[in-house]
Order: sequence, then structure tokens, then C-alpha cells
Amino acid sequence: MNISKVSSSQIEIIEKNNDYLSFYIKNNLVLSKIIGEFDSNLKEIENITKTKINLRGNLMIVRGDLNNRQSVVQIIDNLIAKFVNTNNIEKEDIKTIFDVTKMNRAEENPNSIYGDNDAIKTSKKIILPRSEKQKIYVDALKNHKIVMALGPAGTGKTFLAVAIAVTFLLEDKVKKIILSRPAVEAGENLGFLPGDMKDKIDPYLIPLYDSLYELLGYEKIQRKIEEGIIEIAPLAFMRGRTLKDSFVILDEAQNATFTQIKMFLTRLGNNSTMVINGDPSQVDLAKSKESGLYETTKILKDIKEIKTINFDHNDVMRHPLVSKIVKAYDDYKKKSRMVKVNLVIDHKNWKSRYPKVNLFLTRSIKKILSSTLSSRATDFEISILLTGSKNMKNLNKKFRKINKDTDVLSFPAEEKDFFNKDIKSKKKFILEISH
Repeated sequence: MNISKVSSSQIEIIEKNNDYLSFYIKNNLVLSKIIGEFDSNLKEIENITKTKINLRGNLMIVRGDLNNRQSVVQIIDNLIAKFVNTNNIEKEDIKTIFDVTKMNRAEENPNSIYGDNDAIKTSKKIILPRSEKQKIYVDALKNHKIVMALGPAGTGKTFLAVAIAVTFLLEDKVKKIILSRPAVEAGENLGFLPGDMKDKIDPYLIPLYDSLYELLGYEKIQRKIEEGIIEIAPLAFMRGRTLKDSFVILDEAQNATFTQIKMFLTRLGNNSTMVINGDPSQVDLAKSKESGLYETTKILKDIKEIKTINFDHNDVMRHPLVSKIVKAYDDYKKKSRMVKVNLVIDHKNWKSRYPKVNLFLTRSIKKILSSTLSSRATDFEISILLTGSKNMKNLNKKFRKINKDTDVLSFPAEEKDFFNKDIKSKKKFILEISH
């Protein structure tokens, strides 16, 4: 960044040398908004850029590393642009600007990110993608008919999708916004809920309401809901409909079954965009049901009109501690989902007849486990015996009460002691398989 060139006419660079950088902010109102109440914004800028800023009237003197000094000018320049566009500056804007400028996304005009094509503008605020994945996600929302976003909480999946939906509505690209999510309790049984259908469903939809209120304001949202322009409904209400001229978002899709997601996707009508968001690590479905989110992404991966974005802990934009928490859980889950396979060969001809039997079984076992274990599977151990016809006949006689040989026999889990005791003298091949 060339600090002698800034996009705002409110900033005048006074002096720059090896020790410090000084610049002048011309307008007193702009200056007061930049520094914030009790200098709160200025302190946040110092903290995030690791600099020291002294304020003398309208003159700012910045000390610190050269690149960090440049970052201060860039942040303040963009804060002024934000204030000019929205008449408002929020503390979170500082971190947003810092994150965005770090990506070096606007090399031709690095100081004017609020004029960037990635900026999402609503009547109340301007939203910017704060990571490379968020930028890709926003681009997908604008240019694909179906977008699927998977990743942990706090990565902006819902908020950015709602923001794009609002801009589509304000620009008359669609006539309606439809927001939906499965009515599934987060690991609790809430029992009977009083009131009519809306009263019963609304508690599950609060995050969607919150996003809308932040983008357009309470009164405008309530009016559009009353007019039917914005519809918020549980997933079960989607069946049998064709959703035309709409921006449709299915949130918390990890709590939808395979059949429900298929039903939702097939509601797509002309001039509509569909977004499916979810966190596969936070499934709240009953044990008898399986989430259909991850499987759906695999099925649809080769359809070019459908874009899938996978977020991770690096994209979490909440408190920095949230990113560390998400990573810790992910690391633990990867470790706890190791599957131990005990392969026992109890026949002298196996090795000569099938020299690559170990490789073959490893591939086969991986394939079986990946298709059968749920995303919440923990430590798992399976023992496999390759034996001859005589021994298989004896095993069938003992466990199934039939006196014949079969190709395959599976033991009940409680019989594992038998396996370990009777065959422990045989050679074992231990395979560690990560699901």
C-alpha cells in the first residue's frame, strides 16, 4: 500500500519516516466517530495493529513497525468510507477491515474495500467477507442456483446468506425470502410448548430473526413478514410446494434427514436460489435417524450448478476463543474416531493363495466403515478371522445351530471374548483406519 495515496479526502499525510507516521483528519465529526467513545476505537486499532497512536487535536501520530503503521492508515481510511456510506461506525468494523485488507484482495485500489464488489449493502449496514472462504461463499451465493455450506458455528454461513437474500430482495431480483430450518431440539426435550403453531415454531427460528433484524431493522422485517414477502417456516412445511422467484435458505441442515433434504432441493422453482447450511459436528437428531447433509454433498458434487463450500475453524469470526474451541473438538473427534481392526489368518493356504489379502481387506474394510459409521461414531474395534471350511462349519454349529459351512459368519458383540481366547495364538495384522 502506498500511504501517500489514500481514498478519503478527509486524510492528509503530514510526515513519514523510520520512526513514526503522522496524518491529519480534517473533519471534527469524522474524527470523533473514528476515535470512538472514550477513545475505544482508537484503543482497538492500537491493539489489533500492535502500534501506539498519539492524538494531538486532529493530528494522529503512529509509532510501530512500518507495515503496522500502514495498516493503521488503511483501517482509518476505510472507517471513514464506511461512515460516509452508512453514517455509522461499529467496533467490529475495525476487525473486519483488518481481516479483509490482510487478504490483499483489492490490489488495484486497496484503500476502498467498501466500494468492493464483495461488499454486501443493506439499508442498515455494509457487510464484508472476512476470510477467503467467506469471499468464495459470497461469490457462490450471487452466481449459483444452489449453494451448500458446511462448517462450524461462527463462520458466517447463515448471516451472509441472509444478507445476500436481503440484497436480492431490495434489488428486485427475487420477490420473496423463505427461511427454514428443522424443528429439532438441541439435545433437550422441551415438552409441550404453549400457543398457536407460530408460537411453537418461533423459538427454533430466533437466529434467523436476529439476522434479519440486524440487516433491515425490526419494523421493516415485521411489515414484510405480515405482507408475506419474508416467510419463516419449519422444514416440514416445504413439502408439496414449488418455490419460484424466491431466495430460500435451509439453516441447521445437519438436523435434516436424507429424505428431507431431497424433498427441500426438489422444491426449486424458476428464478430461485437455494442455500443449505449446516454443521455436521452438531447433529441433534435422535439416534434412530441419520443426518443427510454430508451424504447429499457427496451425491451432488459433480453437478456444476451446485457449489459446496467447506468452512473450518480458521473461518470462525466470533471471539478468537471460539476458533480454538472448534479446533480442539475437531482434533479430539479425529482421534476418537480411529477404528482398530484385528485381522487374523487361520489357514495355511491363505498366504500363498492370496498374497495381497492384507491390502485387499484394508481397502474393503475402509469402504464398509465409511459407508456405515455415523458422523458421531467414537472408538470402534472389529475383529476379522479368515479360516477354512472345517473351522467355519464348527463355528456355525456353535453360534447358529446349523451343521454346515458358510462363506461369512458374524459374531454378536458380546461373543468377542470367544474370539480373543480361541484365536489369540494366531498371527494378527493390526490396521488403524481413520473414518
